[in-house]
This record gives sequence, structure tokens and C-alpha cells, in this order.
Amino acid sequence: MADASVTRVPEVPDEAVSRLYVSVACGIYLVGYAGYSFGDAFAPLRYLLYVVPPLLVVSLTFQRAPMINRPAMAFLVAYLVLVLVSGLAGTTESADYLRNVIIISLIILTFIPVIHVSAGQINFVFYCSLIYLVLAFWTAGIENIRILEMLREGTGSALQRGFDDNQGGLLGPLYAVFLYATGAKLQFVLAVLMSVLGGKRVGMAAILFGVVASIAFRNIAAFKQRRNRIAALLGVLGIMNLVAVNLNSISEAAHQMLDMSVSIEEVMLGRFLIGSEMSHQMDTRPLSESLFGSGPGRADSLASRVTDGILTQPHNDWMKILYDYGIAGSLIFTTFMAVVFSTSATAAALAVASATLMCTDNVLIYLFYQFPLALMVAYVTPREVPLH
Repeated sequence: MADASVTRVPEVPDEAVSRLYVSVACGIYLVGYAGYSFGDAFAPLRYLLYVVPPLLVVSLTFQRAPMINRPAMAFLVAYLVLVLVSGLAGTTESADYLRNVIIISLIILTFIPVIHVSAGQINFVFYCSLIYLVLAFWTAGIENIRILEMLREGTGSALQRGFDDNQGGLLGPLYAVFLYATGAKLQFVLAVLMSVLGGKRVGMAAILFGVVASIAFRNIAAFKQRRNRIAALLGVLGIMNLVAVNLNSISEAAHQMLDMSVSIEEVMLGRFLIGSEMSHQMDTRPLSESLFGSGPGRADSLASRVTDGILTQPHNDWMKILYDYGIAGSLIFTTFMAVVFSTSATAAALAVASATLMCTDNVLIYLFYQFPLALMVAYVTPREVPLH
């Protein structure tokens, strides 16, 4: 007979455990994010972000019925196989090889646990990120805002002086699309202002395309079924992939048609030179590298070499994927993005916004960008997401 004097410890629901770990992860993230926001003195803090994905995975071990995102798990396995094959086809000697493999693996890992996220947790991270940006603007002592100066001058030149912030310019559009889709009107306006202050031209396009995608995915009846969202998202991402890979040709044609008064390099800030060299290298490399890539990190090394170290990233994620992982890698990344982000209309809209940013930036390897994205996708994803 059981001893009645023994006090049973109540079991904590899985949802409560998950949200506790998410809260801890948010705290660590915000400390690490300060390393990006406040100059070199705080830079070492950014490495704390590497702790966040494993922490989310560890949370599964404290749940009675843990759940994983199977498409994300399949994505991780496919990516690691791709790394092996691309390394054999290309090279593993790049100084950026290990860094790229670790970061991209951690980013995919972030999406594997099925986590419970509250609106309060996302709002907290958003408001803190906005405060960081305002503080960075205030301490910079720069009165003008770069993107507004570009609009005022109207020359197309990207060399306008003024305040800009890489983190705010990338995260602002992400928050704007999410907050619009979830009906948070005041926060949406703040996120748009965050994007303007951040100063990313592509960020404005990301908000536009993301909002349009949100409206389409929510209001077109066919997209109520997940399989249709996957097909539509695959098509949209595929088009953006093709546009980004051919961005140099498109930009050159637009530059000539508009008869702009400044050089194309002044408009694209080094991206044209990098893209031209990458295209040349891809046109002349062996078939094995065309299929499976030149190896992780090779695009970063090329960008650094071409610009004498001024730019250490190619600023075009879609072209980076094709260069590093080949045609096979491009198909894998595009397909799994469509599947992983097809869980809801809002998640699909976030994928479109991210794909837009990927055309001229490197959000693919930014943990400070991908963690809030994982929170948003988790928040809008139902626990059971059928394919029909």
C-alpha cells in the first residue's frame, strides 16, 4: 500500500516547460543581440546566440510528449549530406567553411523543436530590438536617415550619408509583415518606422511583397489547404531564386533603361562586381561543382577577395547557395523553405519577405534574424498541420 504521507510533485505541462525555455532563449538572444547593436565593445556578446538553438532542443528532453518539426529535421539531414557531397565536389579549404556549416546547421536546428510561443514573448523581443535601434541612433550622433536621403536625392546612389543599421533594416520588415498579418496595427506602424530607420532599401520591398503575400494566402480559398500553399510558395520562391541569380543582368538592363546619372556600382554598392565574378566562376567550373557546388563558404571567400576585404559576404543569398551548394543545393533549400514555411498563411508570407531580403542580403546565416523568425513561425503554426 502506498504511503499516504508522500507528497506528489505536480507534473508541469509541456506547454509551460516549452514557454519557460523560450523565455530563457529570448533573454539570451537579447543579450547576444546587443553585441550587434552597440559597437565593438559589445561584439563578443553576439556569440551567445550560438547557445539558443541547442537550448531549444534541450527543452524537448523535459517534456512528456515532445514534438519535432519533421520537415525541418529532414532539411537538416539533407543539408549535412549536401555539405559532404559539395565538399567532395569542391573544396573544404575555405576559411569560412566551418563557420558556414555550423551557423546554417544551428539555424535549421532552431526550427526543429515544436515550441510554444506567446504573443507577449514576441512583443517583448520586438520592443527590445526597437529600443536597441533607437539607442544606436541616439548614440551615433547622426541626424539624417540614409534611406530618406536616398529618396530625397533621387539619383539611385546608395552612397548617401546618414544613419543606417543592418539589424534594424532586416528585422524591421520581418516584424512588419508578422504584425500586419496578426492584426497588430500600432506595432505594425512601429515596425515600418523601424525599417525606415534601419535604412535597407530591400526592406521596403520585403514589406510590400510580404503584406501582399499575407493578403493572398489568407483570402484565396485554395490556399486553405497546405499542399496548395506549398505549391504556391515553391513557385514564388523559385521565381525569386531565378531573379536573384540573374540580378546583375536585370540590374544592368534597368540601369541603362532608366539612364541613371550614377554608375551601377554606386547603386549596388559592390554587389555588381561580386555577382559578375561569381557568375564567371560558375560558368567555367566543372560539372561536378555546377551540380553540387564549390563548397560551403566559397562565396564568402570570393566576395572578400574581389572587394579587398571591404565586403565579406556576397550580399545575395540565392547566388551564394548556388555557388556554394550547386544546382542540387539550390533545389533543396528552395523546396524545404516552401515546406517548412507552409504551415500557415502568415508563415508563408514571412517566407516571401525573407526570400526578398535574400536577394540582396545574407539573412541565411544571421542567427539574430532567424531566431525571431522561428518564434513567429511557431506562434502562427497549429500543433497539427496536415498536408491536405
